[in-house]
Amino acid sequence: MKNRISAFLKRQWLVLWILLMSVMIFAIIASAEFPSALSSMKRVVAAADETGAMFSSNVLIEGGSKTYIPSYKRWLPENKRTAENSYGVEVYIWNYSLDDPMSWYPDDIKYNVTFTLTDMKGKALEATDIDAAHTVKVIAYDSKTVTLGKTKLNSTGESISESEYTLVYETGHSAQHKFELQFSGIWDLEEDEDICVRMEAVPVTAGATDLRPIAAVIGLREIQGSGASGWKVYLNEDPQGTTTDSVNKYDGFNIVASGSGAADITIQWDTRYVDINKHSYSVVSDSKSVFGYLVGSEIVYQGLSGNIATLVIHADTGKTTQENRNRYNLQLYKTGNQNPSGWNFFRVNSGTVGDGSCWVRVDMVQK
Repeated sequence: MKNRISAFLKRQWLVLWILLMSVMIFAIIASAEFPSALSSMKRVVAAADETGAMFSSNVLIEGGSKTYIPSYKRWLPENKRTAENSYGVEVYIWNYSLDDPMSWYPDDIKYNVTFTLTDMKGKALEATDIDAAHTVKVIAYDSKTVTLGKTKLNSTGESISESEYTLVYETGHSAQHKFELQFSGIWDLEEDEDICVRMEAVPVTAGATDLRPIAAVIGLREIQGSGASGWKVYLNEDPQGTTTDSVNKYDGFNIVASGSGAADITIQWDTRYVDINKHSYSVVSDSKSVFGYLVGSEIVYQGLSGNIATLVIHADTGKTTQENRNRYNLQLYKTGNQNPSGWNFFRVNSGTVGDGSCWVRVDMVQK
């Protein structure tokens, strides 16, 4: 038998050689084709539920074309309430989910953005609904501008809306674009809250059906009193305090602080049960954390007292050194095997951290 096999191989060596080379050439062609399709494939195989929120914003939300989101402001000084001055609202667009800022979309995201003057319910305004002094200047991250007002109720036909913006994918860091809405200084913070701007950002990346539009109806509202009404702090998993999800469904949480104006936000937590992602307040480079927060001035970790840790955010949307930041996202992780008894483990302006039931307490003081 052995001799027969040897004889067969000697007679058929040319046929075998041709078959072997064909297999090798096919493998080379297949490997050459793979990289060109890689970026689209990795988008297709990802589940929509996992990637849909990887097009996000500090203001805009999915399905928000009729959702009123006010920006709280203090009155400009009397001598500054002119058309030459303005109340600014900064809107950031990112290529990651707010639930996981450390993971960003694995491809470029192309999108279009439009702006329309509306009422609080998102209904488009007519020229008769607004006077000539009420204008909103929109400045895109690439410095393109459009001014909305009585004679221009929306940005349709303008370069700022017809441009195809791109959040460029890079392996080393996430991408963001900033748009600024400048409401003219004559705005009456008590009477003009029904004059708003609807901003819509719509992904147009070919084949990216896993990305969804985001939008919001943005208006101005006066900060009332001396409390911290311009800022709110909540768990992203239970934003309204009415979720029906079990708290034990989650191994971690996201503390979100959002608003406008200046406030000191103090967060205390019991390290026996939870801890905050140290990358939020540890220096990576240029005195900044991995999220871009200024460590030691904007965000200050005050250390441990027994089991209780304290972190203070000196929030101020009026500071350009802090990028006029109006949102903070801090990741909160469980450190032990114990589960909280309910969502009230996280409290705002109440509770005693360390008593076993209150794991996290937040206090806010408007400045």
